[in-house]
Amino acid sequence: HTDLTEWIGAPVTVSITKEIAHDVLAAPINSLLALLGGGYALEILSSDSTKLIPVEIGIYSDGWVEVSGSGLDTNSRVVIAK
Repeated sequence: HTDLTEWIGAPVTVSITKEIAHDVLAAPINSLLALLGGGYALEILSSDSTKLIPVEIGIYSDGWVEVSGSGLDTNSRVVIAK
């Protein structure tokens, strides 16, 4: 059993960054795939197969991440890892 000193009135510094993104594509964070050479990709469903699309990521919140990349649009269907 170890007695720990109780801290009362200890100074605390909190930093909060607030950013809002408008008109962006977003994907579930668990759909991101780490690439061997660095960076991320999304696995996108096409008519009869899938393909990896390298993406740049932006801000993230509540399980979603802002993504951009050549070949992505609002109709892209993303594979989600389970």
